Amino acid sequence: MDHETVPEFITQGRAELPLLNATSGTIELTGSTYLYLVRRVLNPMLEHINRARSIDEEELLSPFMDADIPTKSIQARKGETTEDYFDREVVEHWKLHVEPAVTDYVEAHLRSERKRTRISRKIKKKPK
Repeated sequence: MDHETVPEFITQGRAELPLLNATSGTIELTGSTYLYLVRRVLNPMLEHINRARSIDEEELLSPFMDADIPTKSIQARKGETTEDYFDREVVEHWKLHVEPAVTDYVEAHLRSERKRTRISRKIKKKPK
């Protein structure tokens, strides 16, 4: 999927830039990214799907688990990583679908944002 194919009603015009890692300039599956995806994207979608399933008396889909991520020092003591606290299915799909395409997606998103900014500036400069 590329940025241009994401419908406006899904993004609601909000930038995804807070997900960008300032150092790498990419989107990584960090603790905050995982929690955002589960709490704000995936589980709300599942809730919506489950409403229809409930009406049709079909089996409901289980929500993705919320991660209670300990501090880095506790993880180090236990020999764990932040990813160890994520739902395996989310991690698998991230590695299969997102990681290979994230660079192109981010570049398209940034181009789109720059274009939107230029258009906005032109509109503001028009004489009345």
